[in-house]
Amino acid sequence: MSFIDDMKIGKKLIGGFLIVALILVVVAAIGYSSMGTMATADTELYQGRTLPVEQLGSVDADFQQMRAELYRYIYIPSSRPTFDATITELRGNIKKNMDAYRATSLTGEEKTNLAKFDTNYAAFSTQYDATIASADKNDMKAVDAALAAGSPLITARTGTVTAYQALIDVNIAEANKLAKTNQALASSSSLMMIIATIIGLVIAIALGLFLSKSITGPIDIANKNLKELGNGHLGNRLKMNRKDEIGEMATTMDAFSDDLQTNVVGVMKKISAGQFKMQYLKPKDNQDGPIPAV
Repeated sequence: MSFIDDMKIGKKLIGGFLIVALILVVVAAIGYSSMGTMATADTELYQGRTLPVEQLGSVDADFQQMRAELYRYIYIPSSRPTFDATITELRGNIKKNMDAYRATSLTGEEKTNLAKFDTNYAAFSTQYDATIASADKNDMKAVDAALAAGSPLITARTGTVTAYQALIDVNIAEANKLAKTNQALASSSSLMMIIATIIGLVIAIALGLFLSKSITGPIDIANKNLKELGNGHLGNRLKMNRKDEIGEMATTMDAFSDDLQTNVVGVMKKISAGQFKMQYLKPKDNQDGPIPAV
């Protein structure tokens, strides 16, 4: 990758940090997206299935209390003064919870059972009021007939209970499915985060090793060449084909070695060999030590 070798060291380091930062951003984005997906799934589980089960459970409790209040009304006359307020409240609670449930996203099975509930609950309410009227008239024969097994009141009550219990069972089953789906989603999200983290870590390490080798490798070579120069070995040349600071330093060192070998040591060898007629060397500037300015 010659373009990296030609890049200035500062840009290499900044680029490396930016790549690592980008990796962190990608990992964080994956984590954020996964958490958002799981949050949406949990919301669906809570609002779509948990709340309906709670609403239907309240309907069950209020409906069973209506049944108990009927027997109290019939057999405990002293409870009658508070009956109307209690029954009105119970019916209001049932309507409120069923309306809230009705407003949720219903499956075909739920719609079928909801229709059964509406039919049976309407019939139950009619028979319920008729039984209260019979009790007010002290017509115990009619009351006993209404409370007998197989009567319209008991049949409607059983149908109502069966219908809302079927709705509860459907929502519990759907909640279990969603819980398993959410668990699988959490597992896959965790796996994705682990994979993304490992990939990011591998890339960061590989990038660090590559940049380190790109910088320290040539510096080690230059360091060895300087030691060779210090030992008087002037024949080595770095010949680094790169344009960063290290390449510039290598070019300068090669030029210095050429100059030292040719213009200094070479001249000294010629003088020692008795060759005094030579063209004088021109100093590079006023501070040129080997070739002083005259």
